[in-house]
Amino acid sequence: MDNSISNGIRGHTQNPLPGGLGVRRRAPGLYKKLIADTEECDLEELKVVDYTKKRPGVIALDQLSVYAIAVNEENAAEE
Repeated sequence: MDNSISNGIRGHTQNPLPGGLGVRRRAPGLYKKLIADTEECDLEELKVVDYTKKRPGVIALDQLSVYAIAVNEENAAEE
């Protein structure tokens, strides 16, 4: 699961996702947006950081949603 999240937010695998629909990965862009306003993040390494002290409820749910999308996209990319 951790590898799927990590790979999904980095978007190192193929884009668009396999198949004839041409679905593009969203998790990397959403993750960058999510952490862009934090001082603790390093966008070059895309480290997962604990920044839930700023807006605890909203950021925690956003982070969970991005991780779920990342795992979903990784599962869709498996052949």
